[in-house]
Amino acid sequence: PPKVVRVRRGVSANVFVDNAAYREFLNSKFKATPVDMESAAVALVCRQQKTPFIAIRAISNLAGG
Repeated sequence: PPKVVRVRRGVSANVFVDNAAYREFLNSKFKATPVDMESAAVALVCRQQKTPFIAIRAISNLAGG
């Protein structure tokens, strides 16, 4: 079976994170493990509309790794 890892905090960015140094910076600055590119846009619209929002993501790659 596939390995399942649950994380507490992630970040969303408008750039493709493809290097280990930037991944490590995000982890040290924000204590974030995953980075995605799509959730921020949806979260922004939901916030503007005062609509609750949660992102549930499946991650299959490691930036720079």
